[in-house]
Amino acid sequence: MDFLDLRLRVSDLVGNRSISDVLPFLTQQAETVLNRRLRTQWQIEEFSPVWTGNEAPLPADFLQLVHADNRLKVRAATIIRKPYYTCPQELEYYAALPTVTTGPDGTNWLLEQYPMVYVYAVAVEAAKHLRLAEIGIATQQLLDAEIQAIKIEDDRARFAHRSVRVQGCAP
Repeated sequence: MDFLDLRLRVSDLVGNRSISDVLPFLTQQAETVLNRRLRTQWQIEEFSPVWTGNEAPLPADFLQLVHADNRLKVRAATIIRKPYYTCPQELEYYAALPTVTTGPDGTNWLLEQYPMVYVYAVAVEAAKHLRLAEIGIATQQLLDAEIQAIKIEDDRARFAHRSVRVQGCAP
């Protein structure tokens, strides 16, 4: 699925093909919501901070540090380290979704792997725009279920083959 397919599916879902001209905006609104709700292994990226003193700029798509260290602080578009702290050369962070509205191929990893998440997220925004409360509520429930399924799949992929070792003396 790409952005064109997404536009058609959302227009059909809300029953209004005349919203095609506002769908890029609605899609970006949906991506903002998804960026607040999703933190998955597929979003993890690495970057090497370029320090100027104790500050370094963050990547443009930065959402959150994966492994937050209490000696590092994120403020605005910079990361700040406490004095005399040598942090790792590479830091991991959750990256925002690349928008499908302006990309060269009109898609990203989420739209390819979980197209219905995008369909429902954009449809919720379209229902708000069109003031269709019933469709908005029903679609929001479908979106919540899809996001929960992604979180479960992500947890399984991350933790399924791990073992827990209790430390300490055995009785």
